[in-house]
Amino acid sequence: MSQHVVVPVALYQRIFVTLIVLTVVTVAVALVDLGEWNAVVALSIASLKASLVALYFMGLRWGDRMTRVAVLVALAGVALLFGASLNDDLTRESKTYLPAELRPEMLDFSVQGLDGLTPEVAPPPAPPPAAAPDTAHGAAH
Repeated sequence: MSQHVVVPVALYQRIFVTLIVLTVVTVAVALVDLGEWNAVVALSIASLKASLVALYFMGLRWGDRMTRVAVLVALAGVALLFGASLNDDLTRESKTYLPAELRPEMLDFSVQGLDGLTPEVAPPPAPPPAAAPDTAHGAAH
């Protein structure tokens, strides 16, 4: 079991100011066109900010070994999920989901039924004629 650590308030204040400065830097970087590097820089700053929050405000810096192992296993699981998703996206032959060209047989596309045959669809029946209001009896008031 770990001991309780008393952290000076000045440390929390410095971390808070650092987080605010990093937020301003994130906004400034978003306004500058870095091309494809915008996302990389923004995610790097966000990772640094998340690390500061986890280490200091969540107390992982002073946590015991088991807590650190649990956090590392969770981060490895998230990295595994991201890696599996990127593996699917980065190994595709084509990045488009549309055919390269429209072939003539695709212009007249009809949906087939479960038996492989295209069902003949009859036009919907015409609605019945509206009945004329009955005015012979009148309404009693």
